[in-house]
Amino acid sequence: MNGSLPWIVFVFGGATIIVIGFIQVIVGAILAPMIIAKADKALGVLMPTDEQFFQGLPISFNRLASYGRIILLRNTGWYRRHVFHGRSDRERAVRDAPRWLKNVAVGVYAGSHFACAVTIVWAGFLFLLD
Repeated sequence: MNGSLPWIVFVFGGATIIVIGFIQVIVGAILAPMIIAKADKALGVLMPTDEQFFQGLPISFNRLASYGRIILLRNTGWYRRHVFHGRSDRERAVRDAPRWLKNVAVGVYAGSHFACAVTIVWAGFLFLLD
């Protein structure tokens, strides 16, 4: 099985996802302290009312990933019903946020969580298959 084409595609595809996720985490860690204040000002209404906006790196990274996830999934049924239903201020915040901020939140921060999840699943399959 180790010499077959599907195995090679599986290994190199997983390695590519790992590299992309690693790059996203590095870029996100560098950008988080610089853009968290702008993101909180533009998108802070998306967080729960009891959220405390600390500026530390791991917390900022996670909050930016939450903003990205909410923006990415805002048109799905669950987010429509539970996050945006009856909250025109949240819809307005997403609509009025700077385009570059939405792109960074979705592409870098939400994407890094997706890449990390895929990496964990990939590593599990690799462990089971080898």
